[in-house]
Amino acid sequence: PVSPLAWAGRSLVAIGEGQWLAGMALALVTMGLTGGVFALSLVTAERLYYSGWARVQISPRSKRVTHASRRAGASSGGFSALVGRLIPQPVAGIVTKDLLMLRRDLRNMSQLVTPLILGVVYALMLLRSGGEPPPGRGEAPPEFMEAMRSLLVYANVGISLFVSWSLISRLGAMGFSQEGKNYWMLKTAPLNARQLLGAKYLVAFAPTLLLGWGFLLVISLVQRSSLGTMVFSMAVVALTIAGTAGLNLAFGVAGANFDWEDPRRISQGSMGCLGALASMVYLMLSLALFFGPLLLVRTLGGPAALGQVLGLVIGGAASLAATVVPLWLVRKRVPRLAEE
Repeated sequence: PVSPLAWAGRSLVAIGEGQWLAGMALALVTMGLTGGVFALSLVTAERLYYSGWARVQISPRSKRVTHASRRAGASSGGFSALVGRLIPQPVAGIVTKDLLMLRRDLRNMSQLVTPLILGVVYALMLLRSGGEPPPGRGEAPPEFMEAMRSLLVYANVGISLFVSWSLISRLGAMGFSQEGKNYWMLKTAPLNARQLLGAKYLVAFAPTLLLGWGFLLVISLVQRSSLGTMVFSMAVVALTIAGTAGLNLAFGVAGANFDWEDPRRISQGSMGCLGALASMVYLMLSLALFFGPLLLVRTLGGPAALGQVLGLVIGGAASLAATVVPLWLVRKRVPRLAEE
């Protein structure tokens, strides 16, 4: 009753029951709150717009930012050296460039709004269920119900992957196409196909993994999941995202489009549709391979740890294959991009 999201529905119910005073009061409060939020958002957006243009034109912080960045670079020399040993300098340069573009391009953030909202809704539904499967007629065997309870513990994995899927589809499938007519800069740079694929893969994989793990950890902490369950779930999310990134990036290479003028038409074509379909099929297949052995072992009355190990072996092998094989198939196409 205290949730503003329920006030409109409660006002309609009250009016339908003849409680005109309560119903109209709730309706007026709802409309007033909605109008107030809209007006506040409009004024805030207008002020941010003009103040942003003013900062761009004047730019009084440029020198201070330059000096601060130099001091930060000097202080983080040890960390940069460590990263330089693990990641080649050309790959790190492309990753840095693409991450800066990701932060500045609001389309990447806007695509996350709907999945995040739905992810929060599904998480609340999961928490309200208390981890108990629907009883149905009550005729299911006790072993099956126990297996379903075990799977509901890992429902946060599905929610995390659902939230991450839209971001990885954007970063993987459009990793090459987003360069547009500036792709010639990368073609003239001293890069080979392996380095370019590795850089684009890291850009698709790393932010999505952080998002998926963050969502997973929040739900797991609220659920008070055990350490073993949390580690298994994090491994499943990481391996599944790795395979999804490889698939999306491979389809992005096969259907690369550098002639776009409107950013909304970057991924037009059959390859974009096939990539989205293939990644969705892979997600369902991957979850079946990870949790199928767990469900089977729990149904037979075995320990959950055995099912987790079998799931990681089978599902992990499939995920690594989905990561490596598609990129290996398109590796020879990378040097010829924007030439055909």
